[in-house]
Amino acid sequence: MVKGELVYTTGKTESGSSFKVEPIRDTQRIRDHLSQDSNYAVYASACLDPSYRKASSWWLSQGREKSAIVLHCRGTLGPSFFAMGDPEALEAVVSLHPGARAAFATFQTEHLPVIERYFIIQNGHTMQRMVVSKETFRPAEGATKRIYGADIGLVNRLYSSEGSYYSARHLDESVYYATLENDRVVSMAGTHIVAPNEGIAVVGNVYTHPRYRGRGYATQATSAVTAELLETCPLVALTVDPKNLPAVRAYEKLGYRAEGSLMESMTYRKDLIGVGSFVRRLLAKKETV
Repeated sequence: MVKGELVYTTGKTESGSSFKVEPIRDTQRIRDHLSQDSNYAVYASACLDPSYRKASSWWLSQGREKSAIVLHCRGTLGPSFFAMGDPEALEAVVSLHPGARAAFATFQTEHLPVIERYFIIQNGHTMQRMVVSKETFRPAEGATKRIYGADIGLVNRLYSSEGSYYSARHLDESVYYATLENDRVVSMAGTHIVAPNEGIAVVGNVYTHPRYRGRGYATQATSAVTAELLETCPLVALTVDPKNLPAVRAYEKLGYRAEGSLMESMTYRKDLIGVGSFVRRLLAKKETV
C-alpha cells in the first residue's frame, strides 16, 4: 500500500458484516488470494506480469470471515473486470470502485446478483474453463501462418463477417495464427493475454468464417497458438461455451481439460457518471495510511 492512500470501511450489511476495502499492490498478497482457485484466476494472475501492472488496479475487501478481490485492467482489447471471492465482500468493493463505464467482465456464477445490481449485463454466458500444459498437449496437423500487424487487412476481412475489428498493434503484441485457403484467411486463433513472467497465457478470439466451418481449421489455428505459447508459458487456458460441443471436443483433442465454470459478459456501469459510488465513498468510514 502506498502512503497517503485511503482505506474504506463499509457500513454493516444486511447480514451484519462490515468490510475493509483497500487498494492492494503487494504481488504476493494478490497471488495468495488468487491461488485459492488458480485455474479460474488465470487471466487475473497474468495481469501480475510487469508488462500489465501499470494498467491494472487491485482492490481487496475483507470482513471477519469473508473476502473478495477485484481487478480493473486496461488491456490492448479495452477495459476488463475480474472478481473472485465472497459475493457480499465483492459488493463492498464494486459499490465503491465499480471501474470503467464499459468493461469485459469475468466473475463467478454466485456473483451474478451483485453484478446485476451495479451493471447492465450484455451477452452474459456461463463458460467452461479449460487448461493445457506441455504434458497434456496433443498438436493437430495442418498448415498455418503466424499473423502480425502487417497482415491486419487479411485479419479484419475475416472478422468483419461478425462485426469485429483489430488493430495492427494488438496483433504485434499478441500471438495469432491463421489457416488459409486459396490465399484467403478463413480461420484464426489468438490470445487475450500473454504473461511469460507469470508463466500464463490465455487463448481467445478463435473464429472461422461460416462458409469454412467443420473442416478442422480452427483446431489447427488453436493448436499452432497453443504450441507457441507453451514454449514460454507452462499453463495455457481458454474459455468455451459448454453448449458448443464441437469446440469443446476440438479442445479436448488438443489436450485441454475442463477446470470449472465461470461467467463472462460485457458490462456497463449503471452509475454512468460515478455519483453513487462517490457518495458511498464519502459516507464510508475512512482512514489514511
